Amino acid sequence: MSKTMTIHERLEEARAKGADILAAVDRGEDVDVAELKAAGDEVTRLETLATEAEAARSMFKSMGTAREAVKSAEVETPAPAGSLGEQVAAAFMKSGTLSALGAQVQHTRGEFYSSKAPGDPTTTTNAVTGNGLTVALTDVDKNVVKPYALPFSISSWLSSGTLSGNSLTYFVANEWTSSSGRPGVVGENGKKPGATAPAFETKTLPLRKIAGWVAQSDEMAEDAGFLSSLINEQLLDELKKAEEEQIVSGTGTGNDLTGILSTPGIFSEAVATTAAKDVLESMYKVKTKIEAASGMSVDAVIVNPEDIAGIRLATDSNGQYLFGGPAYAPYGNGPFVADLNAFGVPIYVSKAVPPKTVLVGSSKGATVYRKGGVRVEVSNNVNDDFLYNRFRVLAEERLLLAVKQPKAFGKLTLK
Repeated sequence: MSKTMTIHERLEEARAKGADILAAVDRGEDVDVAELKAAGDEVTRLETLATEAEAARSMFKSMGTAREAVKSAEVETPAPAGSLGEQVAAAFMKSGTLSALGAQVQHTRGEFYSSKAPGDPTTTTNAVTGNGLTVALTDVDKNVVKPYALPFSISSWLSSGTLSGNSLTYFVANEWTSSSGRPGVVGENGKKPGATAPAFETKTLPLRKIAGWVAQSDEMAEDAGFLSSLINEQLLDELKKAEEEQIVSGTGTGNDLTGILSTPGIFSEAVATTAAKDVLESMYKVKTKIEAASGMSVDAVIVNPEDIAGIRLATDSNGQYLFGGPAYAPYGNGPFVADLNAFGVPIYVSKAVPPKTVLVGSSKGATVYRKGGVRVEVSNNVNDDFLYNRFRVLAEERLLLAVKQPKAFGKLTLK
């Protein structure tokens, strides 16, 4: 009947096997790379078991229980030794096998994947590469480049306010028409003309919630904290994008905000052709309508990224760029102009505006109201997340959009 080997005995056997393979390397013999890696993995696995068993024994000793169970394990802490990866690299350096394989030894700051002996400090390890052989991890670059975010924010462009309740009632001023009567010139002893002030339209809007969550593992948060933080940042970025889309295009049905483009009473203009000249002229027509009706100055033209090129590359009848060429201002009057401006109004780019649509307006015509700011919560109490070492990060906000003067905005539809 065979004797059951203790962890320490199995560890010594695995180390001996690894030493035999290293001795073969010293003699210049061919080695099986897969067998060498397997030996290293087995040594690491057994070292981990030995360390955990020793920790368990210490715990049971302190508790004064399970003494016999601990004695039967008979686990000894292996003496600190050079990692198997370091021994392999040293052996290859000493032997002629290195040059025969056409390999080179490189130093890397990454940790060797599995061959560090217990008690050894984490140090720079040797990586042997060549002839299909790789025995080390590469460095990890923690600088992740996030997708480009357009700098213009529609919610920041509009007026802002705060709420303490869960809804808002506001008033929309109707236009004073000639039928309402108006003040006029009065002679001596003449009767003053009467006038009827137009009624105000009352509107009440509820707060709406925009929210989203992502699930992560405890291991990711502990082992790759920089990725966990990046995911959280991206969640907030996506929340912002959803907010912008609702402010512009929310339908007003269900739980949607009533976005600017869905608000009754805004001006609308369709461009009959794709010519840049016609697009720019239509922009100006909407601009003049807004300013004449609302008395507010238009301070933004907002375009989808897919449509900005057609505007930026507009030319006159002589082929001259209206907004300046690749290296100069319009008609050569100065250096290149990066910021576009049409009829004195800045042109901005935002993905929140649908393609083939241009939003023209005054920032004073609408207000974004918020109750508190963005709230971020973390919990592992969803379903069975606790049992699987998972947690969820939730981001949410409550807001509403009050378009107090619809005539301060216009929609331009491109062909």
